[in-house]
Amino acid sequence: MRYNINPESEIPIYRQLADIISAEIKSGAMPNGTKLPTVRELADEVQVARGTVKRAYEELHRNGEIEMTQGRGTFVKYIPESGKSRKDRAMAAIDKMLETLKELELSPSEVQIFIDLRLREYARKVGGVRIALVECTPEILGQIAESIREADGAKVQPFLLDDILRYPYKIGDDADIIITTQTHAAELEKALPDEKKLMRAAIALKPESVKEIAALLPKAKVGIVCKSLRFGGLMAAALENYSRAKGETPFIFGSNLSEYLADKSAVLLPENYENFCLPEEKSAICAFGESHKLIKCGYGADSGTLIALEERIKAVKEEKKL
Repeated sequence: MRYNINPESEIPIYRQLADIISAEIKSGAMPNGTKLPTVRELADEVQVARGTVKRAYEELHRNGEIEMTQGRGTFVKYIPESGKSRKDRAMAAIDKMLETLKELELSPSEVQIFIDLRLREYARKVGGVRIALVECTPEILGQIAESIREADGAKVQPFLLDDILRYPYKIGDDADIIITTQTHAAELEKALPDEKKLMRAAIALKPESVKEIAALLPKAKVGIVCKSLRFGGLMAAALENYSRAKGETPFIFGSNLSEYLADKSAVLLPENYENFCLPEEKSAICAFGESHKLIKCGYGADSGTLIALEERIKAVKEEKKL
């Protein structure tokens, strides 16, 4: 068993250890009668204090999941309730879990993180190559996810960089490949427990977007519409690099877009802008595009990255015997 303990987490180490063992027991990976390591053996393996392991075992014993017998050792002793329907038993288990998480004073969003983590670990057992994609802007994250989603036999899950830097365990052990850009690779290497899974992707503004930006007239008054200021900064830089037109202060979806567009002769916006705007904002953009220049800016992984990804997927499949 792999004991992935996060010493930086707000969750006590004994609780993390108990949760890991409990999950293995309830999943059937550790059936009834399985002998667990001694307190000393497990403490040495995980490199924690013996008192921490002892407390974890005591927690599991109170929950009726293990049996601790002096002179014999510690054994799995987990018997699911049999007198209720599967739905009733599942709901009871969820209620019990939520009560435990409530005692840890976790917020609903943190609870969701841990539930998602366990679900992904469960899903991994049914097979498939899993790719975690990490980027700092939601606009580019969605675009790159689409460009690699068709990768043979792989399932792509996108993550925002800030979320992963705060909660590295959101990715979890279920990810076979972790893709990010060269810009963020160094940050992720420090945050992730297994940097060997990390793959650097080369991404760039699509040629058709560059061509349209370069065609803007120098006197054009160009607006920038986006979901995040980071993406707005990238668009401003693209405008400066490929055109002599003047860029205006970026507009963030969520306020009066029609007013912002009123004096613009052209607008840059993300290729997947429909994912971020309100219906009235989409209508304003469509109306603007009928008589003005509307440039959809898209990013994609280069051919070298896609070829390298195919090779990584092939290697993972061979290793997992898929």
